[in-house]
Amino acid sequence: MKKRFEIGRQIIHIVLGLIIVALLYFNLINKWSILGISIIIAVLFFVRLKRKLPVIDEIVEPFERKRKKHHYEGPLAYFLGIFAVLAIFEKNIALASIMIMVLGDSASTIFGRLFGTLRIPWSKKTVLGSLAGMVFGYLGAWLFVPLQYAIIASFAAMIVESFDKEFIDINDNIMMPVAAGAVIAILKAIGL
Repeated sequence: MKKRFEIGRQIIHIVLGLIIVALLYFNLINKWSILGISIIIAVLFFVRLKRKLPVIDEIVEPFERKRKKHHYEGPLAYFLGIFAVLAIFEKNIALASIMIMVLGDSASTIFGRLFGTLRIPWSKKTVLGSLAGMVFGYLGAWLFVPLQYAIIASFAAMIVESFDKEFIDINDNIMMPVAAGAVIAILKAIGL
């Protein structure tokens, strides 16, 4: 049941991310739209700290992990990560970074939960999950940047993602796209 729940969450993560990337690519939304969504979620997050939100909670709670202390933390980090790369990097780098987060993070969770047994030494995460995340992440990023950038950025993002909260207490939906975008921007700047 727990695996099914987590896989369902990751499918939503992928579908939402692909829709956002398509809307951004075709200029139907922009970074300001994403910031607006982030602000709305942040307001809901802070209101939710004080009281329940009847209709919205019924929609969001089935998809939140039970161990989360705060509702809306995941969606807020998701949109803030997207906004961050849109604000910092040029469009193709931002879209590649979002694809690494969307596909890489989800694939690592799905494959790690279903098939992973060998753990990464510094993490609870699995080697197979991280490898799957890297492959799916770079395949998505490759739509927007050269293959070598996509592979190296995806590898870097999965390394960052592999650290547990005890080491880096920043949501991976923020860390992954920013790390991937920084790597691509550096590779592009040095002309690799």
